[in-house]
Amino acid sequence: MSTQASEKSFYLSLNKASVVQPITTGECAPLPSNETLSAQTHLRTLQEWQRYCVYIPVELNDNAPLGTRLDLIFLGSAKVYWDGEWLANKGVPGHNRSQEQVGPISHSVLLASGQTSAGLHWLALDLSTQHHESDFHTLFYGIALTNHQFTLKTNHIVPLMLIGAMILLATCFAFLFFRYQRSLSYLAFSCLCLMSAFIIALELIKFYWSYPWNLHLWRLRIILVSVILAGVCLVSFYASFFQSKYLKYWLAGTLALNLLTVLTVKSFDMSNYVVFISSLLNSALISLLALKKQAQAKAHLLMLASGIAAMFLIPMSFIDTWFAALFSVIALVNLYALIGHFNLQRQAALKKSQLEAELLRRNLQPHFLMNSLTLICEWIETSPKQAIGLVEQLSEEFRILDKMSAQTWVSLEDEIALCQMHFSIMQKRQQKALSLTIDVPATRYYLPPAIIHTVIENAFSHNRIKAGDSFEITASEQNNRLKLCVKTPYRQRKHQGQGTGSAYIHSRLQQCFDYDYEFESVQQDTIWLSTFLIPLQKQIPE
Repeated sequence: MSTQASEKSFYLSLNKASVVQPITTGECAPLPSNETLSAQTHLRTLQEWQRYCVYIPVELNDNAPLGTRLDLIFLGSAKVYWDGEWLANKGVPGHNRSQEQVGPISHSVLLASGQTSAGLHWLALDLSTQHHESDFHTLFYGIALTNHQFTLKTNHIVPLMLIGAMILLATCFAFLFFRYQRSLSYLAFSCLCLMSAFIIALELIKFYWSYPWNLHLWRLRIILVSVILAGVCLVSFYASFFQSKYLKYWLAGTLALNLLTVLTVKSFDMSNYVVFISSLLNSALISLLALKKQAQAKAHLLMLASGIAAMFLIPMSFIDTWFAALFSVIALVNLYALIGHFNLQRQAALKKSQLEAELLRRNLQPHFLMNSLTLICEWIETSPKQAIGLVEQLSEEFRILDKMSAQTWVSLEDEIALCQMHFSIMQKRQQKALSLTIDVPATRYYLPPAIIHTVIENAFSHNRIKAGDSFEITASEQNNRLKLCVKTPYRQRKHQGQGTGSAYIHSRLQQCFDYDYEFESVQQDTIWLSTFLIPLQKQIPE
């Protein structure tokens, strides 16, 4: 094994040519004998609960540069010899657990200029692996000569900045969840950012802390648990963000796959790989199913597909280099989507407040109150019981309207009850014989509040009502949609369906169904027909 010395950059791997010889008693000789050198093996043959003599020939064609050091990274304790002389201890090796003292997972020793002259040198390791907790086959990671002294931390500036950014995002969206709106997408995104930061930190910690090598297995276990939690958070985010009806099933399926992976795959790297790719596949499937209803699902699907492709094309390189990076990209893309979603929610909340105010304003119009109060004043003197009855009905209608104004959905039963209340009030005010026919199924349906009431209210406000006039409300199912028909009398040229009432109806329908609805209001001789065709809703949407 040879190399050319360089003052700028020097690196020589010592991983390949080596002699690994188990010993049961005594200690290793600082230099190999001729008998020892009869067979060459690889350092990857190291096993748990053993003690070995390891001899590695190091051939330098030129003198190594000043500042060259020996880097040792493996799961074991060792005495280190260079050319027969003791060099350093990486813990204390032993023939059993009580004799062995655990050292750091990595250890670096600065070599003097005389120790790195051109020629053949011998590195000897008296090495033991007694403190392993389980059958963990990957014990050796690397031995090298290098003079790289300042690249370690400067190469990790970007990952460290990502950790800070992920923690900041996790904090912000946790605050939004607890203080603004209990949206599961906010909480899932917060947890995803937190897990991303934690995974990146766990990957970087080995460069900043040479922890005891017997803790390495625990570090890998914590990384696997973190990847599982991050995958669950990822699937939770997409299922909640795209409002999937099968959120519980997606989570149960993801957890089941993760558990199966942990039980069947022995390698930690491969377990992380399988867990992460299954989470990406589930998230991509959720996005694919949301394509018809959510336009932004396409961008998420393309991003997830790119990550899946990278994992198949460069699986091992992906795990070592791009694993945490992709989590960060996913988090940042989802941040952009959540900001847009947050803005839409604010606009929807503002629109909802405007609709609430509009509903109350239209039913507290001065002429409506003035005419009602005038009639009440007359009846107080002539018919006190009727006056009291009208006051109670007005009070009940305003109470129902106030309650409905804060709701997005009401039952058809409650809507009909409100219409009957308003019809009864207006019949008393008109003091004419009027009829209201209602033909609706007993099934419980849900619809936006006060849309039928608005049609009835418009008929009284914008028409000349005569004795004998009839009103009719019917409802029926039609191709998985609810059809509502409202017939009211018409005796005026001006279209009763136009104006603030019609605008309110369209706004409410759009709020609940986007543009997936039909509303038509037309004159048919002396009848005004208003027809609603809306998606069938037998329970209040989440």
